[in-house]
Amino acid sequence: RGAIGSLLDRYDFDLLVTDQEDTEILLGVIDPEEAYSAYSKRGVKCLLYKLGAQGAIAFCEEGEFREPGYSVSVEDPTGAGDALAGTFASLYFSGKGVDYALRHAVAASALVVTVRGDNEITPGEKDAEKMISHLRGGRMPSSPTGRNPPGADPPKSDL
Repeated sequence: RGAIGSLLDRYDFDLLVTDQEDTEILLGVIDPEEAYSAYSKRGVKCLLYKLGAQGAIAFCEEGEFREPGYSVSVEDPTGAGDALAGTFASLYFSGKGVDYALRHAVAASALVVTVRGDNEITPGEKDAEKMISHLRGGRMPSSPTGRNPPGADPPKSDL
């Protein structure tokens, strides 16, 4: 806690990715708006606040953006947060809008959980776009690996 706090006090950050648990440890708050207020006072320009199965919120200079999670069959949650953070950072820093980056990041995290392990799939922008189109249309595509997740009835989760 002390080491991270001193880094936040010493440097400005273009992007910080966090969640309720880490924010409670670092700041003693869990509310996303309170977290952004506290982090922005410490030099964080954009905060990506992970909400797990409920999606994510991005607080940036452009405003506040919320993206709900998708209901998908979960094979393994490993790597969902990394997919969310990596996709958001990649798209955001390449000049895409915050809303675009967040929408694709949440879709990428949903894609990752549909297969076992964290090396089976690394979704790209086009994979996320395809996921968004299919899920907003009300049907789930097969896994991007070309095979459906193993198991007769995988557990459901809202991601």
